[in-house]
Amino acid sequence: MARPHPSTRLQGFTLIEVLIVCAIIAILAGIAVPRFWSYKLISNEGAVIATLRTVATAQAQFRTMQLVDSDGDSGFEYGTLLELVGKRNLRGTSSVLVPPLLAASFGMVDSNGRMMRHGYYFALYLPDPAGNGLPDTITNLPNISPRLAENYWAMVAWPVQQGVTGQATYFVNQGGDIVKAPKANYSGLARIPQPGCALQGVPANRVDSYRVATPGLGADGNTWYHAR
Repeated sequence: MARPHPSTRLQGFTLIEVLIVCAIIAILAGIAVPRFWSYKLISNEGAVIATLRTVATAQAQFRTMQLVDSDGDSGFEYGTLLELVGKRNLRGTSSVLVPPLLAASFGMVDSNGRMMRHGYYFALYLPDPAGNGLPDTITNLPNISPRLAENYWAMVAWPVQQGVTGQATYFVNQGGDIVKAPKANYSGLARIPQPGCALQGVPANRVDSYRVATPGLGADGNTWYHAR
């Protein structure tokens, strides 16, 4: 049998070559992964601002359409999230909003009235008679103040995992201005912002104020700025 010519023998990688390749891959990953998460945070937070703007527009339309007047005083009220989506009867009626002002995906709320999208939790609040913000749950409906709900509502959005799905916390209310607290430490269900966290002139649990910290210290002690 003929022996293979020496120049045709297969040659593998040496250990040094393999280690060099692994080191290069590690360096590239160390550059790419942080950039990926940075872009992801920016993308999520841009989507959060768009979501809050959409809800604020829907609330303004809801009130203008004069859909809910629970106490019959001709002062029309803001809606709950599920009313805006058309998944719950309008308060004081036996009918739902058709067509709805928000897409069905906005109605994916849990038993505590929280919606999750774009790596953030969202909670919409209406006031009780003392001005305390009530999340959108079935048990809270009888406690909403018709008089105060004619003038006030608030929505807060905070990261599902701070530093991973988002960094800043966001707030909007009846005024329509979206503000953010870049250094707030809210994250997931362990650190939840209060309903009036970005307001001034009331405690952080209340939403019955027009004074939004823009910029300035909010009721939660964090500094809030206009979100752009």
